[in-house]
Amino acid sequence: DFIPQLAAAALARVQGGKLDYVQLGQAAIDALNQRAIQIWLNDKEDAQQLAALGWDGALHPEQGADFIALVDSNLGYNKVDSVLERSISYEVAWPDGND
Repeated sequence: DFIPQLAAAALARVQGGKLDYVQLGQAAIDALNQRAIQIWLNDKEDAQQLAALGWDGALHPEQGADFIALVDSNLGYNKVDSVLERSISYEVAWPDGND
């Protein structure tokens, strides 16, 4: 159970007081800007603020562009994950029949 152990270690470090909060805040902002962390809130006004910052996880395809998104979330890392293989394929069929 990797995630609970990681969370416990992170919490212990925060509670231990030996933490550079400015560095932690900057790392959090960097992760949000890189979309490694995304946030959802139930409050509509707060959610709009997150959307304005691009931190809400929304996808914004260019207008008129084709779009596909694949999301794989493995939140329960375990020993099997190192040998797991994933693949995906898809086909596009144009309405006019042209490939």
